[in-house]
Amino acid sequence: EALAAAGWAAVGDVGLPACVLRGCHAEAAAARAGMRPGRIGRRFSGRESGGFAAVAEAEEDVAKRSDELVWLDDAGGVDTFDRASPSKPRLSTSSCPNLACAQTAVRHVGFALADRLSMQVDGFTDSMLARYAGDGAFYAPHVDADAADARRLTLVLYLNPDWVEEHGGCLQILDPTVFEWQRVPPTLGTLVAFSSAEILHQVKPSYAPRYALTVWMVCRDPHALAWELCD
Repeated sequence: EALAAAGWAAVGDVGLPACVLRGCHAEAAAARAGMRPGRIGRRFSGRESGGFAAVAEAEEDVAKRSDELVWLDDAGGVDTFDRASPSKPRLSTSSCPNLACAQTAVRHVGFALADRLSMQVDGFTDSMLARYAGDGAFYAPHVDADAADARRLTLVLYLNPDWVEEHGGCLQILDPTVFEWQRVPPTLGTLVAFSSAEILHQVKPSYAPRYALTVWMVCRDPHALAWELCD
């Protein structure tokens, strides 16, 4: 009901066994070497930017976000939404059994929510693993999608054991029903779902390494393929 009324909802315990969630954290930490800095989504021109344009884009990215990420490939072939750039960092879930389990569980929740909300999605998803270093890494206010984007519903599972308030790194969501920022600590097993195109959100500075698994429920169309899906 909360998701339908406000466009977002959060639960403090997704129901996965603690050993799986802690295994996800360990696998996420091990994947750090393959992560790359997050970027802002832009219209895809069919070629890489260069020169001053590339420098300007990089400076804009750093000003808005300072996370690192890797995209998850699913050995079962469900998470195979085509992206414009094949150079994006990838991680196969075949080598990460706990992340694969969590990814599947979050997908099931996402499809159930989309069905209940009569949300148009197809049979594919997009999954990303993100890390915010403990040096004040953040993500400025943004929405995940617009009319040209395939993403419809965002689900974020947090993978941070022993998280305390002093670590910062809270997700803040601007609740459209009260027009106030609502705070969600990124504690182990917390799941957040929100409308990708409607909910403004941000990540406050993090002072401990912070990991999150994001799964997007998508509905592909030709216009969506004109975007680089970076955030």
